[in-house]
Amino acid sequence: MLHTLLRTFNSVYGMLEITFAAPALSASYGYVLTGSKGWFNVAVCPRRTASLRGSASSYTPSTRKASGDDDGMQGPRGMLADVVVMQVVLESARQLVDLRALATM
Repeated sequence: MLHTLLRTFNSVYGMLEITFAAPALSASYGYVLTGSKGWFNVAVCPRRTASLRGSASSYTPSTRKASGDDDGMQGPRGMLADVVVMQVVLESARQLVDLRALATM
């Protein structure tokens, strides 16, 4: 499990958890807010998901449908944003990181 505290430019903050063990089966495939008094499921995301490899192959020319239809998977920029957030969480050494600065790269 990865967890980190996030703070926006206007000082709103919260905790980001990436886990493969939701607090209950009903909380899977969605956003879960956790706090000192429990948790609740905010929204269900019924979209198709895939691993990093699946997301990458989704937009490579060799795997695109001949018709050019969008398969509903996120594009390369969205996938890289996910990777950047996870990498920052792993390497930040508990220091503040400005994600806006990373987004401009």
